[in-house]
Amino acid sequence: MIEISGKRILVLGGAGKSGAAAAELYLKLGATVILSDSDAEKKLPFLGSAGLIDVRPTDGPELLAENPDFLVTAPGVPLSLPVFALARAKGIPIFGENDLAAELIRKHWKDPPWICAITGTDGKSTTTALVEKLGEAAGFSSIACGNFGIPLSSLVLSPVSEQESLLALECSSFQLEPAHFLHAHIAFILNLNQDHLDRYASIEEYLSAKLKITNKQTLEDLFMAPGEILTSNGGAARRIALESLQSVKSDGIYFRDKRVCARDEFQLPGLHNISNLECALAAIDDLARRANKEVSVERLAAVIRSFRGLPHRMEIVGNWKGIEFINDSKATTVQAVCSGLTAFKGKRVALLAGGYDKGLSYKPLADFGASILPFGAAAAKIAADTNTARTYMDLREAFAAGLEVCRAGGVVYLGPACASYDQYNSYEERGEHFRKLCATLFAG
Repeated sequence: MIEISGKRILVLGGAGKSGAAAAELYLKLGATVILSDSDAEKKLPFLGSAGLIDVRPTDGPELLAENPDFLVTAPGVPLSLPVFALARAKGIPIFGENDLAAELIRKHWKDPPWICAITGTDGKSTTTALVEKLGEAAGFSSIACGNFGIPLSSLVLSPVSEQESLLALECSSFQLEPAHFLHAHIAFILNLNQDHLDRYASIEEYLSAKLKITNKQTLEDLFMAPGEILTSNGGAARRIALESLQSVKSDGIYFRDKRVCARDEFQLPGLHNISNLECALAAIDDLARRANKEVSVERLAAVIRSFRGLPHRMEIVGNWKGIEFINDSKATTVQAVCSGLTAFKGKRVALLAGGYDKGLSYKPLADFGASILPFGAAAAKIAADTNTARTYMDLREAFAAGLEVCRAGGVVYLGPACASYDQYNSYEERGEHFRKLCATLFAG
C-alpha cells in the first residue's frame, strides 16, 4: 500500500482539474507537494497551504532537485518529458492521478466500491453516464468519475455513501499509461480507432495503453471489448465480445430477457449510441448478479426514456427555418464524427470540421455525402484529405457557410474531428460558441 503522509510528491499538471484534486488530497494526507504546471497564474484553493512548494511554470528535469519520493502526473502531461526519463533512470516511481486515487480509495473507504472502468476511442463519456444512471436504478450508490465527472482523487476522503457503491470510471489512454494499481471489476474497451497519433507512435502503442485497464483483473472480473482485441490479447478476466451483446432488438430493449421498453424510447441518435447502451446494460447485469441485487425493469426503463445524452455530444440545439443544428463538439476523432454522420442519412448536411490536428487522416469524412466546411488550424489538411475546395478561418465563418448550404433545409452539424486547442480552451468552450451562434438566429 502506498503511504502518502510524510512523503515529498512532485505533481505534474497540478493546476488542471485532476492534478489540482490530487495535490489537494496529498496535502490533506500530510505530504509535501511540489506543484508543477505550465499555467503559473491559475489561482488554486490550496495555495499558501503548509507543505506546498509551488514551482510553476517549471516542468524540466531540474525538478528532481526537490528530491521527490515519487511523481504523480495528470493525464494531459506527456510521459515523454525529460523529467520522466530522468526519474526512471534514478528509479523514482511515476504514478498517474487516477490510478493512485483508486489505490487510496481501497485504503480509506470502509467498504471499497465496485469499479466499472471504461475506455475506448469514442463513446466513453456517454457510456460512463449510462452506467452511472443505470447503476442508480439497480440500487447502487453510483457516481461518474475520472476523465468524466469528478476527479477520482476528490472521492478518496469522501465516500459516496454507506451503501454499496459503484464508481463509473472513465479512463483515457493518458490516464492508463502509468497504471499500476487499478482493479476494475468490469472493464470496457468500447472501440479502437486512430487517435492521439501526436502522442503515440502507432495504433499498437495506443492500444497497449488502453489494455492496462484489465491488468489487475481476476477470474471473477469481466473484460468486454471488440472481438479482434479479445482474440489477440489474453488476460485473467472473463471475456465478452461486444459484438455478441444483443440487449437492443428491433422490437425493444431487453434486460435478462425481459422487455424494458421500445427501442425508439432511447432517444440518442446513431448505432454507436445503441452500442453504448448495450455495454452499460451488460455491466449492470454482471455487477448486480455479483452484488446479489434484484433489478427493477421499470426503473431501468425510466432511465432509458429520460436519458438525453451529454452536453456537446450529438446535442440537438434547435431548429430554424427547417435547419437542424447539432452540437457534437466532443467528437474530437474522425470515427466519432463518422458515427454521428450515420444519424443523418438522407438529409442535406453541412459538416463543420476543424480545430487542432492530432495527426489523423480525415479521408473517411468524404464518404457520407456531406458538404465539408473545414475551419481552424487543421482546415488545410482536412480540405486536402477530403478534396474540398474551400477553407474557413474560424467556426463563425464555417457556420455562416453552413447556413447557405442548408438554406433549403438540412442539418448544420458541428463535428470537429479535432481537438479544440487552436482557438478554444476546451471542447466545451467550442460547443458554447456554436450554441451562441445558433441563439443569435433563434432570437432573430
